[in-house]
Amino acid sequence: MVTKHAVLVEAPLQGGQGGVAQLGQLRERALVALHPDLHRAEHRGRDAPGGHDDVEAVGVVAAPLEVRDDGVGEVRLDPTQVPVYVTDNVLLYDKRDLSDCCIIGFHGASEVNGQGTGSGHGNGNQTVQTFIWSSYLRPGVFFTTDDPSDMSGGHYLQDVHPLSHEVSEWMDDPFVNNKVEPWLTPTAPQYGCTDVLETGDPVVGIGFHQGTNPFFQATAYGADGFWHPEDEVFLSWFAREVPSRAIDGNYTFMGPANPFEGFHQPATGC
Repeated sequence: MVTKHAVLVEAPLQGGQGGVAQLGQLRERALVALHPDLHRAEHRGRDAPGGHDDVEAVGVVAAPLEVRDDGVGEVRLDPTQVPVYVTDNVLLYDKRDLSDCCIIGFHGASEVNGQGTGSGHGNGNQTVQTFIWSSYLRPGVFFTTDDPSDMSGGHYLQDVHPLSHEVSEWMDDPFVNNKVEPWLTPTAPQYGCTDVLETGDPVVGIGFHQGTNPFFQATAYGADGFWHPEDEVFLSWFAREVPSRAIDGNYTFMGPANPFEGFHQPATGC
């Protein structure tokens, strides 16, 4: 049995200006042993870029997790912190179908061990643990072009692209139960007609350059020395608001820099 490892980091939840939630400083907690298990497993959540909602079985799953802090004791997760599991070049496949690529991250929520679902009259104070898993993609894992304007390739599907996707979606839909008017976009046909409020799904593979990335840049095909965060869709896109309530009337984080006209206007129905 081959054991993979993930880095477990935690980020505290903090209030920001104007009631905007913010993540605090990330803190590395432990190496997590991931034991591949070919038996049925479940997670409840959304993932990217394959568009599988509520995936119930994958070919190789991270189960069970042995979380140890310096090999001494258990790392106890706290619902006021979001655990983020980051793996290196790990891809998951639904129903063991290698022709249907693939899952590179997901986020979700679950009961806390020993707490159950809590009181049915908890006024929103029930203990629920949210979580994020994301794979760090080295350059060239996906077909990567050297041209950042070529959206037919996977130029932006590298490094932190899936992590930025999952963090944004976790912020906007932490319990994976927020619904919107059904939407469909040709930029992400794998999701089909969906009514889930997921800010990264419509713009998978669309991103921008940021900062300096020193990792795996020497000889990798498609490496350009930058980080590649994903664009994210704003509420007004889902809500069909005209004009958008977002800054400068934009419908996505990139605004006019997003090369697709469908994101310069509200979403269309199915």
